[in-house]
Amino acid sequence: MNRRHFLQLLATLGVAGCWGSYKAYATTSSAKARVLIIGGGAAGLSMAARLNSVLETPDITLIDPSNEQFYQPGFTMIAGGIYSPDEVKKPQSACIPSGVKWVKEKVVSIDPVTSKVKASDGNTYVYDFLVLTPGLQMNFDQVEGISRSTLGVGNAHCMYDYQGAQNTWKALQEFSQKGGAGVFTNTFTKLKCGGAPKKITMLTDDYCRRNKTRDKISVTYYNASKDLFDTPYYAGRLEEIFKERDLNICPQHRLTGVDTASKKV
Repeated sequence: MNRRHFLQLLATLGVAGCWGSYKAYATTSSAKARVLIIGGGAAGLSMAARLNSVLETPDITLIDPSNEQFYQPGFTMIAGGIYSPDEVKKPQSACIPSGVKWVKEKVVSIDPVTSKVKASDGNTYVYDFLVLTPGLQMNFDQVEGISRSTLGVGNAHCMYDYQGAQNTWKALQEFSQKGGAGVFTNTFTKLKCGGAPKKITMLTDDYCRRNKTRDKISVTYYNASKDLFDTPYYAGRLEEIFKERDLNICPQHRLTGVDTASKKV
């Protein structure tokens, strides 16, 4: 299989995916190539599964060190009390498509000139085609006063983290009972889901309304950009909902630090 053929195959898969699973698997290829996928999240597993289905003689290796697979969009639902923690995870071994070789290691270097990848076990893996789906790295320490290990201290939470989402749900219930000021914010950098910060804000509001404690809390959402959402089609209606629910919006504010001792942002 040459590069052009491989890219055409990927393009076909991408287009077919829009038309449902039947057409996604309708294309087959007798091409032979060593395909190496770095990253075993939703994107990496999806690519591995599709290529494994359409290639008649697949030779696919996936490198990922994780023991468990998380449905990360569900983290917000854990934080809002909709999902239980166990509903969004399963063993990674149960997610690897049959026939795909899984290397349970981290990638330490990539040499595109020689088409080689070195893993943390010291082994080198040669490929014909490389697919990069490593995911995002979250640098909590870029916000002064917090780190991933200290999430929850001073009632400062983050639902982008599995344990953090569970802590958020516990804090949300206590917040509803005791009342007080709730500060919600997003980040100005790339993030896993732009809608999630707005979701947890509205889930908090909804939970308090259903428990008849809404009058005990105030909610302010500090948004890094001018608009509440990047897509104008949704931004206007979303701002209306926030206004209807008395959710205060402060645009063009970036979170730079958290004083967990005095509970100030």
